[in-house]
Amino acid sequence: RRRIEAGELPAHAQLPSTRELTKTEGVSLITVRQALRDLATEGLVYSAPGKGFFVAHLEKPHELLQMVSFTSAMQSRGLRPCSDVLDARTLDAEAALARQLGLSTGDRVHTLTRVRCGDEVPMSLQTVHIPYAAAPKLLDHDWTSASLFEVLQSEFGIRLGRAESSLGARIALSTEISALAMKRPAAVLTVDQLTWDADGRPVEMSSSVHHPDRYRLTIRQG
Repeated sequence: RRRIEAGELPAHAQLPSTRELTKTEGVSLITVRQALRDLATEGLVYSAPGKGFFVAHLEKPHELLQMVSFTSAMQSRGLRPCSDVLDARTLDAEAALARQLGLSTGDRVHTLTRVRCGDEVPMSLQTVHIPYAAAPKLLDHDWTSASLFEVLQSEFGIRLGRAESSLGARIALSTEISALAMKRPAAVLTVDQLTWDADGRPVEMSSSVHHPDRYRLTIRQG
């Protein structure tokens, strides 16, 4: 991981075989395979059937210099924000998610999936993950109308510090086409964001899929 993120391994370079890694790293084959799956989930490597794993081409992410909640974004456009809650539960964090949030595997994490709307029109499909310890009763709120950032700050005393977002575009999945009322074939804008509090602790990780004709993302640089 360190060598990939530092750019020491070039894009598309082949990684050693799993058996070679067990010898050089001194860990079990199960551990190596899980580590490679985690790296693939995070987009750091990719696999080629019958050939092994290769270093992915890493795009330098844009930094969004101003944190703006969906609720604030809709209100600034004169639209009434609302949400349809598709899923809200507390789960045990898997390894990749736990690492992103600075947790241990198996720690409790709230997961909330909503279709975010403006004036009842679907704009985005968003899934957020919040450490249970940071906001134990988070899911008690009415998430059809509540703003996550506002609740974290006002109800749980979390002072938001900074956020980093990775932007992309791809073909929409069937579930996304249905949730956002799109016609096939369709493309979507994607935003993966990690938010830290003022003390540098990760407090929220989100993955959002935006309707390209209804939601505009503005990046301010310099």
